[in-house]
Amino acid sequence: MNIIICDDDLTYLGKLTDHVNLWKTNNHREESKVLTFHSSEDLLVQMGKGMKADILFLDILFESEMNGLELAWTIRQRDEKVMIVFITNSEAYAKEGYAVRAFRYLSKPICYADLAFCLDVAYRQFTLAHNEYFIFTGAGSRIVLRYDQISFIEARSPYIEIHTIRDRDEDVVRIRGTFPLLEGKLPEELFIQCHRSYIVNILNVQSIRRDTVYLSTKDRIPISRSRFQKLCDTFDRYYQGGNAYYVGSH
Repeated sequence: MNIIICDDDLTYLGKLTDHVNLWKTNNHREESKVLTFHSSEDLLVQMGKGMKADILFLDILFESEMNGLELAWTIRQRDEKVMIVFITNSEAYAKEGYAVRAFRYLSKPICYADLAFCLDVAYRQFTLAHNEYFIFTGAGSRIVLRYDQISFIEARSPYIEIHTIRDRDEDVVRIRGTFPLLEGKLPEELFIQCHRSYIVNILNVQSIRRDTVYLSTKDRIPISRSRFQKLCDTFDRYYQGGNAYYVGSH
């Protein structure tokens, strides 16, 4: 897992880096890489050159530079999957953070216990999305998909259509069966049935309204009234630990 920290306050940057390295040592995660930046614009340049981040710790306020929210907006246009953690002294940015699907907020001064919990959850979800697979039989062959390759699943009797994103190309894999066939095979942290005919992957949910889920693939999926709250709860747990703002929810 590639961890990037960006804060223009060198004191906080150093403390946060020390905490992350301690988490790596305590949890035997030495394979995780840590990169630090004290300039939001330098970070954006390097990401434009192809630098990959799996989790980003971003300060919200930068002096005389693009702030963390603006940076997150730009990064989110390029990378739908990166987990973004905002470092802030104020909860006033929660609504804006929801718009870029902030994973967590950490308050200054950074507490190691809070950071370690955040990284524990992030590592679990990173592993789940990138290293675990769904195997099924379709069209006479066995097909293997990583969870992060599945956008949404649609029931079209007598088939299940699995909409995938592989190598940036969208594709549909069709298998004969109904949703009960999938029970126990997909992790509840990522996949949630939002309608009798649709299961969505939380990784690809861009926004939620009362009757529609908007995906990063530009697909719009209907939400059943009875399933709205469970979808929101699943989204909350994944991105913000239970604190999120929903468009049209009030």
